[in-house]
Amino acid sequence: MAPYISHVLNDSVIDGVPGSPPYKHAYFPIYETLSKSHWELWLFDAVDPSTNAAVTMTFFRDGSLLGLGKSPLRTTFHVALPDGNTIHGEHLAKESIIEANSERVMGRWESLVDGQGSAQFEVSLDLSQATVTFDLPILRGMLKLQSSDVLSHRDSFDPADKDHVLSPRVHYLHAIPRAVGEIDFTFPLEDKSLRFSGLAGSEHCWMEDTTPALMEGCTYVRGHAGPYTVCLFRIFSRVEPGKTYVKTTLVEDGKEVFSSTTADSVSLTDDYVSFRNTVGGQVRGGFADNASGYRIDIVSPSAHRHWSFELKHQLVWWSMPTGPKTGNNGFVDLLSGGEVGGPVYSGRAAVGHVELSHQKTEYKGFNSQD
Repeated sequence: MAPYISHVLNDSVIDGVPGSPPYKHAYFPIYETLSKSHWELWLFDAVDPSTNAAVTMTFFRDGSLLGLGKSPLRTTFHVALPDGNTIHGEHLAKESIIEANSERVMGRWESLVDGQGSAQFEVSLDLSQATVTFDLPILRGMLKLQSSDVLSHRDSFDPADKDHVLSPRVHYLHAIPRAVGEIDFTFPLEDKSLRFSGLAGSEHCWMEDTTPALMEGCTYVRGHAGPYTVCLFRIFSRVEPGKTYVKTTLVEDGKEVFSSTTADSVSLTDDYVSFRNTVGGQVRGGFADNASGYRIDIVSPSAHRHWSFELKHQLVWWSMPTGPKTGNNGFVDLLSGGEVGGPVYSGRAAVGHVELSHQKTEYKGFNSQD
């Protein structure tokens, strides 16, 4: 196949709805150009199941950031070291080039400053392999993902599929829920390094409006315990005030055993997910977030199956303001659980929780580092 290329510059931002490229894949852009309203991101993370070591890396094409005086092309990274220390950084880019050929999709964010390197990802078309590479003064190395999970969206991908709709104007794909992760990074400015073999995954989401117009907050979870991986994204909708939506994918022994997008409510007949804060633990986030963990119940009445998991914050991974009293908190969590009545497994989870101010004009962005 002839290669498809999506190339955007950090000053090529339009008003209104951007067009869609003819090529469709879970990792190819949904939007042809940067827009002041529509935006998308690609996220990769990994945890060490036996320690609090973890990494998460996000690639943004977000023209809405211009309204906040921020660069629309950027990558961010958050790193938790085994000793409890954390490292964070952002890479501002002048251009983003994403190319698809007969074997893979490759995305590259070139530094805003000439000679300062790039951040990139490569994902095989069947989603079985992915590599994230950073070659920057502040971060060098790679995260490799190897997945054998059986996933329904690997054969075809249509961004218009209703299964990708999380809430009004918000689309979310658990593209690689679970993978083996190999992590090898050095941080030259910190004189530190991080290497471990763990469990990993990746997401792609795209939005049809700015963040403060779409949500009052959100929660992100990817946790691994024994044969299970729980992927969850919860959003408190601002389009439909008072409504909460949860997208969940549960993997067991390499197979997707549960996948749903539902309102956060209990049902006697339909599949549902109950996601509740827990309090009283030793570790909690800053700002208005007083939870010390979460309880997740995943229930399929028709299949007569019920899985239950508990998350306990072990480490505050990051904490950044999104407004005068609200913030974006990240955690490394202890995850325990399994199918009710069966063995209880334990492992680790990457968790993020964002709360936004009631006043849209007070929004500072998810990553207030520049």
